[in-house]
Amino acid sequence: MGSASSGSVGSGSLGGTSAGNSDLGTFKSVRGWIAVGGQQIVAIDPDHPSLRKVIFPEPGLPMAWSRDGSELLIQTGDWPNYLYEVLWGDGPLVRVAGPGGAVQRAWLSPDGAEVRYWDSVNPFALMGVDVRGGTPHVIARFPTPIASDYPDLSPDGTRIAFTSILTRALSTMNVDGSHRRRILDDRQGSGHFNDAEFYAAAWSPDGRRMALNGFAGGGTILVNADGADLAHATRLPRSGAVSWSPDGSRIAIWDVAHLLVMNADGTHVRSIHLARVRRSGSLGWPLWMAWNPMTPASSSSPLLPN
Repeated sequence: MGSASSGSVGSGSLGGTSAGNSDLGTFKSVRGWIAVGGQQIVAIDPDHPSLRKVIFPEPGLPMAWSRDGSELLIQTGDWPNYLYEVLWGDGPLVRVAGPGGAVQRAWLSPDGAEVRYWDSVNPFALMGVDVRGGTPHVIARFPTPIASDYPDLSPDGTRIAFTSILTRALSTMNVDGSHRRRILDDRQGSGHFNDAEFYAAAWSPDGRRMALNGFAGGGTILVNADGADLAHATRLPRSGAVSWSPDGSRIAIWDVAHLLVMNADGTHVRSIHLARVRRSGSLGWPLWMAWNPMTPASSSSPLLPN
């Protein structure tokens, strides 16, 4: 990383900042905005795309906001030496995990006190580490490994959704590995997967729906988290990483060089141009984004107008 990092694993250095601090600091001006990564991490107003603010001046990817919008978990570095760090709106950047190329997905706990992550080298466990840094610990062990690169933790921190590389199925389970349930399976003749590959699921803020996103033209599927009424699942023609608006009424999809913001039923699509990014000589696009969970003071996150 660079000089911006003020802490390290085990350092516990926070400069007086504590988890769950409601003071948004510099994040106050980006409430309800979408953070995207690249050469810098930039927050974009989805309703006024020309309004943008750099919130991290170095290469990185935003992984998750805390519920109160005071913390942003980011990924820095390059594979296989990814670093996971927490940025506060009113405080320093603190490294909480890394180097660790095996960490494929990370989240903040519902109370913002802990970073939780899944380690692909040890796919039998959900791990956790304090946002202040420290020694990682096992939150729960799974009876069988997760054969998935990008699982997603539910907003309340109790369930995991994951897509299987082997079976091409979408499943959920409790964080302790119990109540494992297959939600969507192409072998059942659902027809949703077709010939496309889907690699990640994103929970809606209320935990009732999931967006299953893919690549190679696979589009994005919105399904009920309990697997009900699959015949009427919403299929969107665009593929890419998905982030939900705070109230679940809209979604944003990263699609190559554009950020597509639309109503959750796929209507009223707004295309926001994103520049190509280069990270340490590796040409690519912003793979992750995070919609700030706080509602803008001047808006109630309305549906996009006709």
